[in-house]
Amino acid sequence: MTLNDISGRLDVIYQEGLKPGLTIGVKGFDHLVRFELGRIMVISGYPGTGKSSFEDFIILSLARQYGWKTAIFTPEKYPTELHYMELAEILTATKFHKDKMPKQMMQNAINWLGDNIYHIDGEGGAAIDDILHVALQLKQRYGISVFALDPFNYVDLPMIAGANDTQKISDVLKKIVAFAHQQNVFVIVVAHPKKPDDFGKTERAASLYDIAGSADFYNKCDYGIILNRDKERDLTFVNVLKIRFRHLGQTGKCALKFDRKTGRFIGCTETYDEKNDIIYTPLQYDYDNWINATPIVQELPFEDDEDVEPF
Repeated sequence: MTLNDISGRLDVIYQEGLKPGLTIGVKGFDHLVRFELGRIMVISGYPGTGKSSFEDFIILSLARQYGWKTAIFTPEKYPTELHYMELAEILTATKFHKDKMPKQMMQNAINWLGDNIYHIDGEGGAAIDDILHVALQLKQRYGISVFALDPFNYVDLPMIAGANDTQKISDVLKKIVAFAHQQNVFVIVVAHPKKPDDFGKTERAASLYDIAGSADFYNKCDYGIILNRDKERDLTFVNVLKIRFRHLGQTGKCALKFDRKTGRFIGCTETYDEKNDIIYTPLQYDYDNWINATPIVQELPFEDDEDVEPF
């Protein structure tokens, strides 16, 4: 490829400027992360930090607000009907039971999920080629915009003569990146970090380099996110450790409150006490039925001259 091959696209950037990615209406998080198709997001964190819950919240928010349908490979959420139950509860903010959720609401939720969320099972094999083949079929048939893989360690590593696991993981990630770029699909990869020797004894936060198997999880992603749970304050801290391009957001940290009744995450305001410690106060909880409610998206201007941390 030469510059002449992309001169038209480059001229559009020159004439119109970079357009910021999309936000999902969560205070604090919107300032750090802006979504764009064709990108890779890696989410990691130690057990119990809410990685899958956060992923579910993101994919439902994107589907609800922008019509981004999702194909998800998530063998841990077995059987599949239990995952759809959880998604229906997030979607409606109502417990999935006949005594709590009216039948019509249940049917509306099932219809909506059937049109927007597609599961890829591992019965045909958990090799990345097989998984991406099904994802491609769902892209061609239903127009998915998101592919979620949760967790990465369920993917069978390829048989490559003379290659170690790190090299095999790199090969898998290359295929995922190629799929995202070629199909213009937003990809979310949930990856477990390796446990440190002092796990459970200290509060050391995980890093993107702690993800088991390969530093390529950091190298190949466009967004790198680590979740940490503060059990004492009952908060989830989202640490954005990598943003590849500045129109996609910026590195930093925000506090979110996880509402166990709805499975949704709520942003927090920040104030300071007399000791100059930060006090995080959750915003009003959201109990709207997302099928009927008008989405609220925080429009954030893109400041083209802001400083960017190197990655």
